[in-house]
Amino acid sequence: MEVPDFLNTRLPLFSIRVRGKWFKTHIFQVIHGKQFLRTYSAYDGSAKAHLVPFQPKFSAAVSSWQGLPAADRRWYHSRAAKLGKRMSGYNYYLSLYLRDKL
Repeated sequence: MEVPDFLNTRLPLFSIRVRGKWFKTHIFQVIHGKQFLRTYSAYDGSAKAHLVPFQPKFSAAVSSWQGLPAADRRWYHSRAAKLGKRMSGYNYYLSLYLRDKL
């Protein structure tokens, strides 16, 4: 039995929650638990000048996370959960690194 074409499409409308851009025409985002659709603009695709100073530190934070052993990664995952943070261990580690609190 062959699967119908409409099930093979990778449209974001078939998923429960979608985020990100879709064909540079629409942006699906979740704000306060509600999903919104807005039109993709030139501003969305451009580099932001106010973020340029943070890029080297963010890059170093990601490289640092990738160099951590698996046991340390699991510790950050569990620590974020124990603190009641609604984020992954990766995001928790990056937030600590970027605020110089490691």
